[in-house]
Amino acid sequence: MKFYYIFIALFASPLIFSQNFKKEFEKVFEVNDVKKEEKILQNWEKQNPEDPELFVSYFNHLYRKSNKNTVQLTSNNTDNQSLSIQNSKNENVAFLSESVSYDPILFQLAIDKIDEGIALFPNRLDMRFGKIYVLGQNKNWKKFTNEIINTVNYSAINKNQWTWANNESKSDGKDFLLSNIQTYQNQLYNTGDDNLLTHMQDIANTILAHYPNHIESLTNISVTHLILKE
Repeated sequence: MKFYYIFIALFASPLIFSQNFKKEFEKVFEVNDVKKEEKILQNWEKQNPEDPELFVSYFNHLYRKSNKNTVQLTSNNTDNQSLSIQNSKNENVAFLSESVSYDPILFQLAIDKIDEGIALFPNRLDMRFGKIYVLGQNKNWKKFTNEIINTVNYSAINKNQWTWANNESKSDGKDFLLSNIQTYQNQLYNTGDDNLLTHMQDIANTILAHYPNHIESLTNISVTHLILKE
């Protein structure tokens, strides 16, 4: 399985050595050279321990290390991307599929590192979205939901003055935030797990507490009540 950088774009540091560390890290990360990644991160931390891109890079490094890919053989096709094994009659007799699990210690280290970054740079929306993304990949829906709620609540504090790539402000901060959160709502819905509908309601109610005219949240609440036959 090929891994990609969780963050689409990273901020450029105003310091030349930070820019060099970032470029060096991206180069070795692309080829998955773990030892060189660790060496760069250690040197980077000595030179500039509060560089926001250091936290992003540490997070990506630790998250990828936490991934454990395994191939399993099953009698049922539980994954549309499974490879079928057929007999002489072209009948499916087994399926090969790849599954991903996570080393809990390394995964938590990744979360802890990005939490450090968020604490120092609370307006960095990419850090928050990166954390939400990996919690969703890990199917930790409770923390996934709580992080979304925390982000919505903080949007009322910073008035949606979010920052993103190249240290540029998001001029459409509110719309950008809410449109991405709707994607997360769809992610919860698409699990097909009715027990997660209350998570959708909690997110929608939090949004409506700050943005009472948000149509998508009103719709989400309505849909969840219809499914629950309330």
